[in-house]
Amino acid sequence: AAEARDEAMARAMQRAEFRARILAPEHPSTTRSGARRAASVQRPLAPAARSSTSTWFWKLMMLANVTMFGLTMRRNKYEFEPMSTNPLFGPPTTALIDVGAQTQELVLEGRQYWRMLSSMFLHAGLIHLGVNMAALYSLGRELEERFGALRVALIYFASGLWGSALSAIFIADWVCVGASGAVFGLFGAVWADFVQNCRAYKGERVGMLSQLIVSTVVNVAISLLPLVNAFAHFGGFVCGMLLG
Repeated sequence: AAEARDEAMARAMQRAEFRARILAPEHPSTTRSGARRAASVQRPLAPAARSSTSTWFWKLMMLANVTMFGLTMRRNKYEFEPMSTNPLFGPPTTALIDVGAQTQELVLEGRQYWRMLSSMFLHAGLIHLGVNMAALYSLGRELEERFGALRVALIYFASGLWGSALSAIFIADWVCVGASGAVFGLFGAVWADFVQNCRAYKGERVGMLSQLIVSTVVNVAISLLPLVNAFAHFGGFVCGMLLG
């Protein structure tokens, strides 16, 4: 009888130990790693966190453009030209030339090549400045968040300079200013991104393509309007698309 009791107690202890091993929690390190693995399977990969300093280039360009417009107006004693002369609500062409606008004569004959860069930071009026800064905010912020400031800066300046060069070659009698070539370069880079990474836009391809087509048609129409520098627009767009 005593042996039977001892055997029964041993079996009970074995069952208790077995239940303890099954029901007991895993080692903390194993549990955390298991949770991480489960989370990685169950949740979609979240975008990497970005610091507030990760998108600084488009902000710097907006600040530079707005500052230069203020300096241009200061040179003209903050007086706006009549709408009949400058419908974009801005300074006269003489003030623009004084602060760095480009003309074919000054660039090609006067060899003032620096004007191809300085003219990228000047605008003919508040309307001109507002349209370009809105486009820079929309395109530059998105591209910089995805690809970084240095790549966006390369496309921005290369496209702007290429647009300025085409303007100096083909436009004889105009005073050329504006960030339009650089902004159109960013637009071209968006097209290049869509073409190269079309598969990544799963479920959004039709919507994204529709937006790009509509934006392209609108921008082409704007580029064909009188007093609009189409060479800077198309030159910047092509450069941005190739670099993108």
